[in-house]
Amino acid sequence: MERMSEDRLIEYRMGPNFGPTGTCRVRLFRPSTGCNVLVATELPGNHGPSITNAAEQAFASACSKFGVDPLGQGVVWIEHYPGDDLQDDTFDLVCFEGIHAGMPSGPNWRHLKHSEVSLMTGAAIEELAGHPPSGEAAADFRAMIIGEAISEAMADDDKEDPTDE
Repeated sequence: MERMSEDRLIEYRMGPNFGPTGTCRVRLFRPSTGCNVLVATELPGNHGPSITNAAEQAFASACSKFGVDPLGQGVVWIEHYPGDDLQDDTFDLVCFEGIHAGMPSGPNWRHLKHSEVSLMTGAAIEELAGHPPSGEAAADFRAMIIGEAISEAMADDDKEDPTDE
């Protein structure tokens, strides 16, 4: 079974005049099926729109961040809401009917069983379920994400026009 290949925090916005930016955790899995499976987890401290209310924007932003073609075959978007003492984690497959003005449109949701999510991602449900890191672990997770962003920016700077010397 293939494991997660990337784990990032993704920011998205419903539009320029629609309130605060949302943030979610997105994990990219590339199972042996050849699909790109993106699992978006709603964060407890998200002060912007939920991954459900801004499904189109969160999906487009995640695809851009991971370099995945949102129009390509084999792109799967799964929404994940961590459980609590009263409720188990929930997972929903989100399918978009098409593209409108360059954005995915017409989202439809279908609840997934934990076994289906494991099959689609190639990961054990224990790896997928639960809350994202919090407290000190969250600080370490954010530091890792920031470190990756800095490394990417530096790599992009190295690729700039060589005639700038």
